[in-house]
This record gives sequence, C-alpha cells and structure tokens, in this order.
Amino acid sequence: MDGHSIGCFRIMMKFLYTQLRESNFIFLSWLTNKVQKIFQREKKELFHSPWNRISQHDDFRRNEFAMAVYKDRFVLIAGGNKGKKKSIPALSNGRPQLSGLKTAGMYDMKVDRFTVLPDLPLNFRSDTCGGVIVNDHFYVYSSFSNEAMYRLNLRKRRYWELVTQHLPEDIRIVTNDHYLFALGGSQNYVIDPKSSQWLELSPMNKPRHHFACAVLKNQIYVIGGYQKNDRNALSSVEIFDLLEQTWKTTVPLPKPLAYASASVIGKWLVVTGGGDGDEKLSKCTYIFDTKNKQWIKPKFGLYPPRMYHETFSIENKLMFVGGCSNPTHLHSFGLELIEKRHLLPNLEKVQQLVLLRHLAENERAFALTKKEIPEELEMMQKLVLQTPSDVFRHIMTFVA
Repeated sequence: MDGHSIGCFRIMMKFLYTQLRESNFIFLSWLTNKVQKIFQREKKELFHSPWNRISQHDDFRRNEFAMAVYKDRFVLIAGGNKGKKKSIPALSNGRPQLSGLKTAGMYDMKVDRFTVLPDLPLNFRSDTCGGVIVNDHFYVYSSFSNEAMYRLNLRKRRYWELVTQHLPEDIRIVTNDHYLFALGGSQNYVIDPKSSQWLELSPMNKPRHHFACAVLKNQIYVIGGYQKNDRNALSSVEIFDLLEQTWKTTVPLPKPLAYASASVIGKWLVVTGGGDGDEKLSKCTYIFDTKNKQWIKPKFGLYPPRMYHETFSIENKLMFVGGCSNPTHLHSFGLELIEKRHLLPNLEKVQQLVLLRHLAENERAFALTKKEIPEELEMMQKLVLQTPSDVFRHIMTFVA
C-alpha cells in the first residue's frame, strides 16, 4: 500500500473516532472518556516538547560508551569519553585524543538509584567502546584495532574478566540473547559466549563502519554508517538473516546517516541522531516499518540533535543515554525519554479501535439501530463490526 492509501486509512480512522464520540456507538463510558483525552492531549502537545529528563547524573554524560539494559530495569554503562582535552596531544593519525573513562555503573530505573560498578582495567582502551548483555554478563569491547573485550558477572559484580585480547577494528557487537555477533563490514563473526569460539560470517554487501545496528527476531539490521576507507555517509540498509546466514538489502534511509543509534519497538526500528559526512547533526527521527517496508518521519525529532548516544525501549517509552551535540564533544546529555505514542503514528487510536472491536465481539459494545443511518456512518459500522477479523488486523498494520 502506498503513502496516499495509508493517508486515506488514517483519515478514515479519525473520522470513525469522531462518529464514536458523538454517541453513534454505545460502549463503555470510560472508553469514551479515554478517546476524548487522547484528542485533547494531542492538541496540547502541538505546543509542548514531549522530551523528559529522567536523570542528569554525571555518569550518564559521556560519548561513545558501552550501554546495555538488564532485566528491563537496570541501565548499565561503562567506558567512553567526555570529549577532547586541550592538554592531551593528538594521535599520530590526526584524530583528537579522547579522555577514556574507566568508570562503570548501574542505574535502577524503578527506585532512581545509581550503583557504582568496578572500574574497567587500566590497560583497556576505553575511549570508544560498546556493550551487550548475555547470560547475566555485561560484555564491554573496544572499537580500536587489536583491542580487548571484557565481561562482568552481574550477579557477583566483583571484577572484569578478559574474554579476548584481539578484536577487529571498528566493530559493532549485538546479541540475540544467545550469541554475540561482531560486525565490522568486511570481517564479521559469531561468538559463542560459553565456549568463546569464533566463527566467521559472510561480509556485508557494502562494508561500513560507524553504523547503527539492531536485532529484530531473527534478523540483524545494519543502518547507514560510513563506507569503508571513506568519509561518505551511507543511506543503505542491510539485513543479516540468522537462519539463512545471508545478507540482503532493504529500503534505504531517507538520507545518508552515520553515528546514529537504533532501537526496536515491536515491528518498528527507530533510528535517531547521527549526522552526515561533515558531522552535521540530524534533528530527524526515522522509523522503519519492518512489515510494510516503509520509512516514516514522525513530527517529533531528536531535540537537541546529537551523536555518539545510545537508545533502548522499555514498556511504552524510548530512552536516550549520553551523546553530544557539538564538534568538541564536551557537552554531553544525561538520561532522557520520550513516550512512543509521540513517535508511532496513531498508536493509541488504533489500540482503542482494537479494544472497541474486542468489546463488540463480546457483545459489550454495539451500534445503535436507527431507521435512517447516514451512508458514511453505515460504512464505519461495517468496518468495525462486520469486517472479518483477519482483514481488520491487516488494515490496522497500515496505521499502527
């Protein structure tokens, strides 16, 4: 279905809600009030920012760091940098030398408490690193060539254990909760965390670095980044199928993007932040519908724009950690969130439509019978009450 058809469906859904609110349907009073509140809140939010700051704890204010979420409650962070320092000379390749952080911590989102974890090893180059959690272990790896990867047992939290001393350069590691997948463009590997065995995977169609990466079901999405040995930002998106062990391309980003962050909400991939080849930061947020293969740009972007940040989703919220918004990397952010109803189109409206359909099927909501019913209202009644369930669910996939 094309964009015009999707727009028609959205208009039809909104019209249906208008009819419902005018009592052409009788259903539970609390549902009516809830629908009215949705429209009132949407009107109010046109003039207010939906971003909320959760914590400005100094340990969150870092760039290019390791971050992972444990048991949908604890945010773990380690390493990274606070930006370039004038007193530290540049590296031999001309890149500014960054002040690598050794500190690590765990934030409990339910009780708003930050717990200090053991520092990373002193000989570990932590300026630019990443992290994942598998089997109650927090893995932290360096993005520099021939650097190491360590892990921390989250049940004991006593010391960092060396996993390997040599990693490929510019890799991103993701997990499907069983294995680690180290992706570096031309060199890709799968790692068994129990045996520490490495197996080589096929290369990407277009090798890249500084890309966004996320796992959805049995597929790994690699989004944007820089072309290998080049500073040209990419818009292409590749998918690695874990079952077939093959790479394939899908619909590209609306614009080239590197240093972005990606997270998963249901069937959606949410890509935020980053910039182009000149590090001009992007204010846009892009959402990819993995079922309908379509990119969507919501009305609320990432504000202020940033790069080198991390994102994750919990319940009905999308969380943002760290990152910076200027070339010196010195101004970093804390922990922020936006409710996903601000990002996903018509999310709450569709949820209420599905609930109404469920009530009607259980004879707890029904249409008023009148001798004369307007043609438009009759069509809406048929949509909710007479459309086959499988067709109704298919329609909902285009608007939620």
